[in-house]
Order: sequence, then C-alpha cells, then structure tokens
Amino acid sequence: HTVGHVAVGYSKFCDLWKTLCPFVLIMRPATDLCWTCQKNNNHIHRVANLGKAEKAEVVRQQERHLQLAMGERDYYKTCCKKSEALTEHLKDVDFSEKRAPCTFEGQVHYSHDYAQQLDFHSDPCQPGSIFFKTPYKCAIFGVCCESIPRQVNFLIDENVLTGKGANAAISYVHYYFERHGLGETCAQIHADNCAAQNKNNIFLCYYLWRVMTGHHHDIEYNFLIAGHTKFSPDWYFGLLKQKTHKTFISSLFDIARAVEESASVNTAELVGLHNGMVRVPTYDWTTYTSQFFKKLPRLKGYHRCRFLKDHPGVIFCKDCTGHLRSARLIFFKVKGICHKSKCCHL
Repeated sequence: HTVGHVAVGYSKFCDLWKTLCPFVLIMRPATDLCWTCQKNNNHIHRVANLGKAEKAEVVRQQERHLQLAMGERDYYKTCCKKSEALTEHLKDVDFSEKRAPCTFEGQVHYSHDYAQQLDFHSDPCQPGSIFFKTPYKCAIFGVCCESIPRQVNFLIDENVLTGKGANAAISYVHYYFERHGLGETCAQIHADNCAAQNKNNIFLCYYLWRVMTGHHHDIEYNFLIAGHTKFSPDWYFGLLKQKTHKTFISSLFDIARAVEESASVNTAELVGLHNGMVRVPTYDWTTYTSQFFKKLPRLKGYHRCRFLKDHPGVIFCKDCTGHLRSARLIFFKVKGICHKSKCCHL
C-alpha cells in the first residue's frame, strides 16, 4: 500500500463503497429474462433521436406489456394468498394415504414446472478432473401445493426419461393428483406459458377430461406471461439445488435424500430406478385426448382457462384484455366420456 495510507480489508472496502457510492452497483444476476422487454428496451434506445410521437408510442408499448405482466403476477399472488387460509385445516394431512377425488369441499392452488437438470456423480471437494466424460443426468419436475405448502419433486433418471413433452408432464401431474392430491373439488393451477402451443393444448384437454370424468368439479388453469414466470416451484428448486451442490452425489438415491433434507417443504418421488424399473408410468395422453377433443386455436393469446362440471366439453378463456370467451373442445360426434374411464385404458 502507499506510504501514509492505511490498507483496509475487502469487507471494509465494501462497506465504504456502499456508504460513499451507493449509486454505483454491480449488476445482479438476471434470472427472469423477457424477450419482449429486451426488444422494447432496445427499440426505446434506437428512437432516442426521433420525434416525440414515435418515442411516446414505443414507451406506451412497453408500459402495456409491463402492466399485463404485473396484472398476471398480482393475480397469482392473490391466488396464493387465498390458499393460505387452508394451511391450518390441512396441517395434519397424512400424505401416505390416497384420497378419493372430490372428497374435500374446497379450492386448492397448485403450480408445476420443470427445473434445470442435475448432473451426477458430483462431489463438492472433487479432486482433479471429473472421472466421467459425460455426467449422468437427472431431470426434475415439481408440483407445488401452496395451500400446505409442499412440493413433490419427480426425479427422472436418464434411462426412464421420455422427454419433456406433454405426455411426460401430464403423466406426472396425473400421478400427483392420484397419490399426493388433497381430493379437492376445485383446483387453481398456474404454469409458465411455454412456447409449445401443442403441449398447452394437450394440458387443456387433460383438465377438461378430469372435470368430465368426475375427478374435479371446477378447474382453473392459468398461464404466467412468458419471460415473467418466476413462481413458487422456482423457490423450492433453489433450496434443492443449494443442498445438492454441497452434497456428495453418487446415485439417484443420494439426490432423493438431498431433496428430502433440503427443506421440510420438499419431498422426492422417483420416476424410475437405475435398473430401468418404472415407478411413475408415462401415458400417451396426446393420442388418447385426440380421440375426444379438438385443439383451441390461438392459445397463446389466452392467459386464464376454466372448466366447469355443469358445462361439459366447454372451455372458458380470458385473453389479455379481460374478455371472456367460450369454446366447445369436445367433438360433436362424441356424446360424452364414461365417468368410469381410468388412465389404465390409455
């Protein structure tokens, strides 16, 4: 250090920086990137030298997008807030027992999403280079019930992974309702608005099938705005990743143990084992639902969909403007679906 000056440690330097230069910040990691926001912000920079009318129109376009994202975010928070009223009622639920559909008169909120896959074997104190040229992969699909709260993390071994399409995701959600669901009559479900429109359409058909077969009386399926999709499952995934990054992982069972130990709200469900044994089967929902239901056109324009027991085969949708529309997805040549139909028929 320079003669006549006292050197300080790193922590003291950070304290002085925050005190003397609070307006100079290091950019925080961006975890929720929106392509629409990026394009609008770049457009705003490009029109800096244009007229006031062009500037105002670009700013209004960005404001409309942000207001839409904030509106859907506020609605999601409202749904989670309402579900907290059931926390005391569901505190002593025994999850080792299966509950029959529509045995609980109430509304429960769920969210589901995929997490980034885990690579193993892994060791926080790995000496030298990794001993696998290509690490083994474990995909994770989480279904969160904010009313309890509790999240079931489906650990999908590489040898039983069938992709991340509609068939796999719906099969995990279906298994969750069968084994971990609360048997509620009304369900509110949030998911990210993925780019695969066909995947979302199959999900709509599945939820319509659940209502028509008596598994639910009322289902509301909501999409968050693409690029603004941070919600409860991501928080549980974060707890899971923090634990696995500090744990020696040599097998799928080590991952399951780390998930259970990461937090009391996290639980693990093995989709398959190392020997190829399948514990959570994947069904061909795409082929099955195509026999009875039609696709909803321009699905990306809708953010809220609802299915009611009193209106079989009909979906009620709301677009970004709040206008309510209805459409009949079931084929007219099909009078109905037998209430006794089970997933084993797939």
